[in-house]
Amino acid sequence: MFRLFQSNKLRNLAIAFCKNEPEVKDPFKSSTVITQSFELRYWLQLQITELKGISSNIDFQLPASFLWKLYKCLTPEIADLDRSPYEREIMVWRLMRILEKGPSSNQDIADYLDPEKKRNLRLYELSNELASLFDEYLMYRPDWVLAWESSKSGFASKEEEWQASMWQELREDLRGKSKLHRAALHKLAMNKISQDAHLPWTKLSIFGISSMPPIQIETFRRLSEFMDVDIYFLNPCHEYWGDIISEAERARRSLKAIRNNASPVLQESYFETGQPILASLGQLGRDYFELLNDVENLQTFDIFSEPNQKTDLGYVKNQIFNLSYSEENIFSEKHSRETVKSDQSIQIHSCHSRTREIEVLKDQIFRALSKTEALQPKDILVAAPDIQLYAAIIKANFKNEIPFSINSSALKENSSFFNSVIKLLSLPDSRITGQEIIEFLEVPSIARAHAINSDDLEKLAIWISDSGIRWELDGESKSKNWDLPPDDRNTWRFGLDRLLMGVVMGENHGPWQEIQPMEIPLEDASLLESLCRFMDHLDEFRKEIDNQYPIERWLEIIQELLGKFFDPKETEVMLERQLRAALEDLRLETSVAEFKDEISRETFLRVLKNKLEDQISISRSTSGGITFSNLLPMRGIPYRMICILGLNQGEFPRTENPNTFDLRLERKDIRKGDRSKNKDDRYIFLESILAAEEIFYVSYVGENANQNLSSAPSAIVSEWHEYLETIFEEQKLVAHKLNPYDSKYFRGDEAQTFSSTWFNKKEEEEERHAPIKGSALNGQALQQDHVNLSELKAFFGHSARFFLQKKLGVYYEREANIVLDTEPFEASSLDDYKIAEAALESLKQNESIEDLYSQTLHAGLIPSNALGETLLKKAIRRGEEIYSVIANEMRSKRQIEKAVAIGPFNLQIDIQNVYQDAIIQARVGRLKDRQILQDWITHLAANLIEEIETKLVHRGDKDQIRTLSLQPIEARTAKKYLSVFIRVYQKGIEAPVFFPPKQARTLNRDLKNGKDQKPALDKLVAEWTNEYSFSEGPDPYWNNLFDLTESFNENFANLASEIWEPLEKTLNND
Repeated sequence: MFRLFQSNKLRNLAIAFCKNEPEVKDPFKSSTVITQSFELRYWLQLQITELKGISSNIDFQLPASFLWKLYKCLTPEIADLDRSPYEREIMVWRLMRILEKGPSSNQDIADYLDPEKKRNLRLYELSNELASLFDEYLMYRPDWVLAWESSKSGFASKEEEWQASMWQELREDLRGKSKLHRAALHKLAMNKISQDAHLPWTKLSIFGISSMPPIQIETFRRLSEFMDVDIYFLNPCHEYWGDIISEAERARRSLKAIRNNASPVLQESYFETGQPILASLGQLGRDYFELLNDVENLQTFDIFSEPNQKTDLGYVKNQIFNLSYSEENIFSEKHSRETVKSDQSIQIHSCHSRTREIEVLKDQIFRALSKTEALQPKDILVAAPDIQLYAAIIKANFKNEIPFSINSSALKENSSFFNSVIKLLSLPDSRITGQEIIEFLEVPSIARAHAINSDDLEKLAIWISDSGIRWELDGESKSKNWDLPPDDRNTWRFGLDRLLMGVVMGENHGPWQEIQPMEIPLEDASLLESLCRFMDHLDEFRKEIDNQYPIERWLEIIQELLGKFFDPKETEVMLERQLRAALEDLRLETSVAEFKDEISRETFLRVLKNKLEDQISISRSTSGGITFSNLLPMRGIPYRMICILGLNQGEFPRTENPNTFDLRLERKDIRKGDRSKNKDDRYIFLESILAAEEIFYVSYVGENANQNLSSAPSAIVSEWHEYLETIFEEQKLVAHKLNPYDSKYFRGDEAQTFSSTWFNKKEEEEERHAPIKGSALNGQALQQDHVNLSELKAFFGHSARFFLQKKLGVYYEREANIVLDTEPFEASSLDDYKIAEAALESLKQNESIEDLYSQTLHAGLIPSNALGETLLKKAIRRGEEIYSVIANEMRSKRQIEKAVAIGPFNLQIDIQNVYQDAIIQARVGRLKDRQILQDWITHLAANLIEEIETKLVHRGDKDQIRTLSLQPIEARTAKKYLSVFIRVYQKGIEAPVFFPPKQARTLNRDLKNGKDQKPALDKLVAEWTNEYSFSEGPDPYWNNLFDLTESFNENFANLASEIWEPLEKTLNND
């Protein structure tokens, strides 16, 4: 008996299943249930346990695995086989061996397999494509395959003839197993299924499957003649909807009819455009529904439940359920909804980035938990086309706040372990940069195996950068792998030699055999030894794998790799076992396929990636947490709140990448039940609407975070939004702000954030924009009763950096640890400046310029050629030119040191570069505004103690040397000016103060020249945010403390004038 149980609720189907499933009295006999995923199986087990008190003795099967068991029961030849010889993964290796034997009759294939173009990898990719294609033919076009086997002529095209010939070769290679493929076994099963077949099943249940190929439906129909076969089908509509199509589909069909000279009206008389969401999203289910209804003697049982219309989501479900919608009654339907208060059961959110998607999601989840009766985290599903794109953001936002689990592929979820294996196998393609090595050593099991801890990584990054290491192991590797001169400069050999020499020699000894030592403490020698040992292992492994080996040898190499590079602990041990299991699976597949040929490293790497992608890492929450998962495996499973992220154009629905060899495209042979990613994704969206019991939430990246540009959502979201606009007066789409601390989220309405972090951030923003000068500062208690002059100068050099580093201990430069990966082809402006500065300092200390030249030449900072030497000489000459201006005044060096009280504040003054009767500030570069301001602070502090001149020697326009003089001033005046700096400093160590010196000076000058304040401020904002100018806009210290465009305000203008105006007057007088 073939019975169809249909409902619009999966829970109803679960209840019906429990009622229909007889009590199994024989403990050794199980009932068989066929599901489409492990996740659905897990959900059904929970439902059975809840309804019956226990779930046991149930044999869950996927459709393909069940059919293989059935074929084994009916076919003695395969009774002892665990896997079909025609399994896709096995066919790949068999086809690869066949194609390797000789040239293909297809010229396109022969050209593709050109030996000069990574032939082995191309051979694998072609075999993989053909295996996938044959596998689909066996499932969806078995009649073609059987026709090829019965005839060697009469083919419709050369392409079909070539494929048929390849299929025949594949069958011949299998010898006695040539008729054990799915199409032949299906044909055999149709004849052998009978009462006399003695099958082990008396009943089958097919639960929650969204679609099946006709060959599978036919098999189950045949089985139903001798046993009960129950299909539990999630049907969104209780009306007949097999003949509805979307407006777009109707237009396409009408156009096709016109092209075929047929009447569009007659051609389309059978179809009607019914409920738009069902018509647009439901084609996959519609075709499956039609295939099921074509089965003779099908008994149908309806267990539908009409959706409650009290919520917006319920109203939409009711429309789908009753197939109710027509353009004529849109307005009347809108009017009928006025009596029902709009709610948050349907939500669409447009955000600026994936990070903002998660931040908005978190707020909406907390809102739902606070407002929805008895809603718990375990009742919430968050899905995405690729959830791994959000994994790190999810962990950062939800960790320690709410329980959750993330289900993903093993390769993506455990990227640090598995990807390090992949990267090690990719070493021959790698430039072996410093950053790549740091990333290897950040993997805990690799660092552990080489006695390196996380605290060592920052030190290693500094060593790599300062020793001049950029890329490649040595000069020989440069020559062999990249066809470059065999120069060791800036390679690992070069840098490690400098470090090793630096253990026993100081840098002041100068180069030895053209190697400049880089001095490191003796206690760090063991860390350096660990680094050298790791690089030796890397070098040996890289050379070994740059070859071709049989699969067995490749598997041995991976075992050696795991033993040499990894020391797994805790969860890493499980990951290692998972990797070994994947390798064993690969060994069995090649063994069954009798594949013993050598394959290249690139081919093995591709195979391993495919294997790891197929490994599923399911982390079901046992603590009742939110489930984060890919969308596909969770299809149709009910949750009280379902959220779908990442519904962006081009990402969902998935794009079809048709096989160019696919004869179905050539023949335009489209049949019901054919696989289609687009139709599948559309139906998944429809199933998600049905599965969401109380809240259905979608989001996408609809705005560009860096530019004021909009991005289109998925076409499905657009259709969903347009449909909602026709039936609801209320707008369902919410366009979010870029920043989570925008004032929009602090008004106490539906947009109110639940994050205390962003609330505190907003309060800081308001505090930051409060006026600094005037009464707001008067009478405030000092944070501390003294400050060093150096700290005061550092504060006014960069107030945001000072606050974050001194107050919070945040160092963005240190966190970045940027390791360069290219050797210098010219001296950078920074290196040029450093060399010139070093030359100036050497001359001031009466040290040898020749020693500096030699040390710099062999330190890897400049190009290793004649140009590099020329640039080095030029940089040193810049330092010599500056020194020549001040040389005659560099006599009688002394120090000004004293503590001076300014009100209740003690200023600790320590000025070193005082010569005779002047302070000399000599720089090899141009004088920046922040440096002038800092020198002014030094000048004021010195003049508190004695009236003294300050000379600023620097390079001006056209590289000419200039001297700027700050004349002596009275102590009373210096104290007055310094008091302003001290008041601002006091404010700035309590809360961040926005004061970039360059912009402050520019604004003060514009205002003094008669420019209105608003356009002057607007000009600063434009320059600051211009990504193509050398602005401070990208500076992380400013960005993470201030809303930068709002910070250029009247308060900033007042502060700019108060700080800069006295200095400008002094400079003008001079």
